[in-house]
Amino acid sequence: MNYIVQPYLFWKGHYKKYFENLLEEKTFTYIYCNDYDKNYTNSNFIKNSDFNYEKGFLNFILARIVNSLKTIKVLNSKVKDNDTIYLLEFEPFSILYFYIINRRKKLTIIQTIHSVDRIIYSNKIKNLISIIQRKVFKLAINLINNFNTVYVVHYKYHKDALEKLIDNKNFKIKIIDYPSPDIKIDTNKKLSNKKSLLIFGLVREDKGIYDFLEQIENADLNITVAGKVIDNRINTIKTNFKLIDKFLNENEIKELFTSNDFALIPYGKNYTGGAGPLKDALSYGTPIIATNHPIFNSLVSENNLGFIFNNINDLENKIKNIENDLYSTYSLNCLNYAKNNTWYAMRIHYLNDIKR
Repeated sequence: MNYIVQPYLFWKGHYKKYFENLLEEKTFTYIYCNDYDKNYTNSNFIKNSDFNYEKGFLNFILARIVNSLKTIKVLNSKVKDNDTIYLLEFEPFSILYFYIINRRKKLTIIQTIHSVDRIIYSNKIKNLISIIQRKVFKLAINLINNFNTVYVVHYKYHKDALEKLIDNKNFKIKIIDYPSPDIKIDTNKKLSNKKSLLIFGLVREDKGIYDFLEQIENADLNITVAGKVIDNRINTIKTNFKLIDKFLNENEIKELFTSNDFALIPYGKNYTGGAGPLKDALSYGTPIIATNHPIFNSLVSENNLGFIFNNINDLENKIKNIENDLYSTYSLNCLNYAKNNTWYAMRIHYLNDIKR
């Protein structure tokens, strides 16, 4: 039997899209946790807990652990020898639970890892919890490797980081590019006179957006920050930028990407996640400006999707001096990348190629 497991279907972000992209395979059973039963074919529905993951750090931690444990409990009741299990999320305590129950079974595990390095918080209590989670994370990563396990990551940076955590060097890691949404425009964009920059997505502490905005007080930059603010320190900054603090609908997102010249990814060196907003930008042919972080550096530079900046002066100079033809080339490259890295392409790699 083949299982695909998603404990966070109801969370905002890629969770639902990631899961539904893998539906409609008759040979799979789908296990998911959600706020209501979506009646998917060959599926098992688990009602989510009452913890609101959007209401503070503690609620987020509890919601993440409890919903994953509930989902893994159902999975444990079904798993038999020689089953293949696709785990779309990695919650360490749940993985320990899964391993204890199933350690004597012969299983193939396809474990997707969306981030590897721990998040560093300015708050001491949050940071302590992050340190504890990191220890459990490493233990769980190594225990699950006792099965016939393939780890799936979306960036080489995560592959390199994961390799350092696995003690037994007999392991398999596959890189599957994180997909871009379907293309939203017919032709590449042209550079406008305002040379405006869009920072899009949840405004969280781990992204380092606050730290970046603190540095641009005297910079000549036209910046819009659009997305629900989780890091409330943003509201204390006096820098001249436009803030849209809300969850955005599809029409609002389209307007933002089409009316701004660049997608700015100013994430700091401690950022551990992926590049969801970057991939969104590509579907609108919006060139990328990103910090010199390994995740973005390789993606942007290797595919000529925009440019990397090292400091605020470097950012200002590159925006000021960019030529129209180069901008158009960047935009066209963004669209071509999006065409070649669709959700369908990811589905094929994930279901057909991954165990080879």
